[in-house]
Amino acid sequence: MQAARMAHCAAAPAASRPPMPEIPPDSSSARRHYPGGTIDLRLFDPRERLGLLHMTLEALRPGEDLLVVFGEAPARLPAHLEARYPGRFQWLPVAEGPPVWEVCIRPLGEP
Repeated sequence: MQAARMAHCAAAPAASRPPMPEIPPDSSSARRHYPGGTIDLRLFDPRERLGLLHMTLEALRPGEDLLVVFGEAPARLPAHLEARYPGRFQWLPVAEGPPVWEVCIRPLGEP
């Protein structure tokens, strides 16, 4: 299932993708494994980010923590996710930038 999620992440041609931003080496995420993978939303067009996140969250199962990387503070996203998926995910800040914000999203139970 993780391969399917990663396949749609790599669908954009390399020429249309912005250069890969660096995650600071002292970042907490550099020291932890995330079984659900990592999505660096800075690499995607802003119009695609929310849809990509929804597709990925819907595929997650308990135990598959997901690391989401942002280039700006995701101020409204926790409330949006709670409204769309009430009680299904836990939002755990990992790094609060700038320049990088990272959040672990943990599935709490079966859909």
